[in-house]
Amino acid sequence: MLKSASQAIITRLATDTLPGMTPAAVAALKTARNEYMAVQTTQSGDQSGATTSRSQLEAKVKEVAAKRRQLQYAADAVWPSTEKINAGVRTEFKIPPKRALK
Repeated sequence: MLKSASQAIITRLATDTLPGMTPAAVAALKTARNEYMAVQTTQSGDQSGATTSRSQLEAKVKEVAAKRRQLQYAADAVWPSTEKINAGVRTEFKIPPKRALK
């Protein structure tokens, strides 16, 4: 709404003269409007970028979790929890040394 109203005022000032509205004041109004528009565009872009980044992060977290489970299941197969000798290796993989991964 502010964008439309400010543009209408600037358009009207091109043909109408108002007391106290000098060409410098009109130029300052145009500059202020352009700066406002630039900030709004930047904020919208930043918010969109943040949303995209969050979505990408969530997808990567799911991917890493799936890969972690695959690695842990493979470690369970190679170094079973039923054999005491495998406790050290299982600890390195951050899986319980005395029980299989659920």
